[in-house]
Amino acid sequence: MNSRDLLALAREDLACYALAVYPNFELAAHHRLIVDKLEAVERGEISRLMKSMPPRHGKSLLASQIFPAWFLGRHPERSIITACYGQELADDFGRKVRNLVISPVHRAIFPGFRLAEDSASMRRFDTTAGGSYYAVGRGGAITGRGTHLLLVDDPLKDAEEARSGLTRRGLHEWFKSVAYTRLQPGGAVVLTSTRWHEDDLAGHLLRQDPNGWVVLSLPAIAEVDESFRRAGEANRNYVFTSCAQRCIVLVRTREVCECRPREPRPGKTATKTSTCAPVGARRH
Repeated sequence: MNSRDLLALAREDLACYALAVYPNFELAAHHRLIVDKLEAVERGEISRLMKSMPPRHGKSLLASQIFPAWFLGRHPERSIITACYGQELADDFGRKVRNLVISPVHRAIFPGFRLAEDSASMRRFDTTAGGSYYAVGRGGAITGRGTHLLLVDDPLKDAEEARSGLTRRGLHEWFKSVAYTRLQPGGAVVLTSTRWHEDDLAGHLLRQDPNGWVVLSLPAIAEVDESFRRAGEANRNYVFTSCAQRCIVLVRTREVCECRPREPRPGKTATKTSTCAPVGARRH
């Protein structure tokens, strides 16, 4: 395939766009599942998508960097808000998205796309077609901003934050009263997270509306045979894969690996375990 063909495909296909802007990116089989769901969001076929994966599996690169750049290229008149656990990480996402959309490759794929001259910061930028991108940390103000696409990526930093009931309740309230209220009619929400706790944002939202979300859960090791791997096989190419295959992990890390957190029993502390067999249903 020559470069002209790749650029033409990249306008229509998120995976091709990813390869165009990151030529060294290896698109693993589990990435294809993520791409399929994100493309369905872009087409308006999915309005509430929840993705749960262990750390270091490429979930943020696709969902919070490549996808919003591609989405804005296809819809420069629309707005995106990205939210995560802290403003520093949000700024990092914003900088990477901005750098993608001003890159020569992006302009070659979407020749009509331009940023407004007076608005091109890493935290907030506008397009000449009336669209916008805004990055905010958990708890931050979004007053006066509407969005067609709300991307929430790892709203809890780690297990320590997740153990705090106060932090979790604050997150739930901020999502309900601040972030979610910014959604335009017909807008979509994509929640990408590592599952740290039963009452994290994903668990909280599923209890409130168990049938309202399309759920893609990709544990580090497959529990059953799947379309791209057999039971007991790990996702390819990521740091956590070798750790999971060695099966020497902490109990709490094991549950994160499985994408199904469980409350520790009273009096129990994390100890070494010799197994890492995933449990829990995988829905998508």
